Amino acid sequence: MSATSKPQIECDGSQGLPPTYGEAVDNKTTNQSAAVIQFQPAPGPAGNGRLFLNEPGGASITFHFVPEPGMDDQHQPWFGQMDVKCCDVPLLMREGFHWTTANVIREEGFVDRIIPELINLGKPNHTCTITRVWILRDLQQPSRWTARLQVHAPNTEVVSGIRLDNWTIDMIRSVRAYGLSKKSIYEFNVSRTRYHFNSIYDDMPLKGWWPWPKEDSLATKRGMFIADMARFRSASPQDDQHHDLEGGWGTGIGGRGPSGWPGRGGEGATVSPLERLYLEFFLKAIALFSIFFTLSKLVS
Repeated sequence: MSATSKPQIECDGSQGLPPTYGEAVDNKTTNQSAAVIQFQPAPGPAGNGRLFLNEPGGASITFHFVPEPGMDDQHQPWFGQMDVKCCDVPLLMREGFHWTTANVIREEGFVDRIIPELINLGKPNHTCTITRVWILRDLQQPSRWTARLQVHAPNTEVVSGIRLDNWTIDMIRSVRAYGLSKKSIYEFNVSRTRYHFNSIYDDMPLKGWWPWPKEDSLATKRGMFIADMARFRSASPQDDQHHDLEGGWGTGIGGRGPSGWPGRGGEGATVSPLERLYLEFFLKAIALFSIFFTLSKLVS
């Protein structure tokens, strides 16, 4: 077999197992040329997206893209939407969802007027009239996913100049994924970070074009938490703690009783900010009660 010929995969497995997904595509999350393209289909007629339409079922994952992540919708030059058909979304969570320009089936691409039933852009504030469509497919056999990537823009000049090889993960504005019964299993929205969720794998870092959670972001959060705890534990009395006015109630090491209440810590013992707040509230409550009791006695 020559170095440029494509391997033939026999059904009996006599040619060995196909490469893993990591071997089949570049594992970077930017669109560089794929390292292995053995399973790229041979060029065919212009299919106008039929490859995607002929796949059974509906989209299991939907991505929304914008070219300028820090810009509002009104000033975005175009909007992107990728619909992914996949029968096993958790598999793509475990192994990562990777795609590059090598996944594009170029003969399936086309440009058309806006097709309203295909668009879900959240009502952008300017008019889009043209849609450009790319069809992508998993390089591994058997193929695990097929996708339709649409870019909606005001005119043909904009869509004709778009190249996928410089797309990056920070262009993702939102992602939703669904199970077999079309129930939501994953959600990401760059403007609603408090509402991110993965009902399958929780905080497990996801690779590829999954925008969240990422290992680096989790490590950053863990580091911030550890740093905050360290600052809290080493805080000086002038910053976060103060000496008890009664001279002896505190929460220094060894100064907490078995029931969890502050115990005698001796001279110089300190209390935490939260405990200080509780103590001040307790003392004020006693003072108010004393005033009320005194006034009631005077009135009677």
